[in-house]
Amino acid sequence: MGLKYEKKIETLEELLLSDVVFGYNQAFLHTTDTVAYPEIVKFFDQRTQKEECTGSYSCVERMITNRDVATIISPLYAAYRARELGIVDVGKIICPLDET
Repeated sequence: MGLKYEKKIETLEELLLSDVVFGYNQAFLHTTDTVAYPEIVKFFDQRTQKEECTGSYSCVERMITNRDVATIISPLYAAYRARELGIVDVGKIICPLDET
């Protein structure tokens, strides 16, 4: 039986309306005051479902394996971790937002 992929979340608004948990770590909290993208701060502030991860690695691994968390991370790093975990079709698992 093959994996069933969910509908791709493409915009910040779709992410806000989804039931996906926002995974963050303490390093992220320290950068919200200096980040140049107010949309990211808006996402964090409006997100009611959020959980602290022990680090970026654990958030990305959960995103890849459980597909129930979103995090702010470089798409290249996420793709690298997915390949390390044996994911062949990374584009079906990693869904960076298409908007700027």
